Amino acid sequence: MQSESDGLKNNEIAKYCEYRTKRLVLTEDDRLAASGPTLDNPLVNGVNYTSTLTSPLGATAPATPPAPTAAAARARSQDGLAHL
Repeated sequence: MQSESDGLKNNEIAKYCEYRTKRLVLTEDDRLAASGPTLDNPLVNGVNYTSTLTSPLGATAPATPPAPTAAAARARSQDGLAHL
């Protein structure tokens, strides 16, 4: 956690004349709440909510890695048995 005497908050106030990160986070939080996520209606980026955030250099990455295919899982298990 950053102290009041340094860090992001004071750097942004000096550069932008406001605590920009706080404003951006609270704005995004309001957008998330407005989309009405529930356990029955979870957030799905691009369906009921579209993030305004981008990854560095505009790269996109899935939030979680995709599950391996059945063929890949079989190949891994067969590789593990090769030494027997």
